[in-house]
Amino acid sequence: MAVGAGVRLVNVLLRFGVNLEQISADKVCHSCTDVKDAYRISLGVLTVDDTQAMAAQLESFALEFEQMRELLCSVPARQAGPAEGSV
Repeated sequence: MAVGAGVRLVNVLLRFGVNLEQISADKVCHSCTDVKDAYRISLGVLTVDDTQAMAAQLESFALEFEQMRELLCSVPARQAGPAEGSV
């Protein structure tokens, strides 16, 4: 299940242009944590420049999403739906 979640995370990040080639999931021993079925997800070895570039890429998408959401929320309900009298 943890590996599947990691694969899903990597695939979503790839859609945003962020490639984590060295991501891994390692089972944590039961005596190391109280969390049942725990895994440590590692993003891999990243340079500061790579990390900042990934963060900047994700921040730009987050900003675009926030702007789209604000725009959608600012449109009155009557304008968002089909025009009155249309068939």
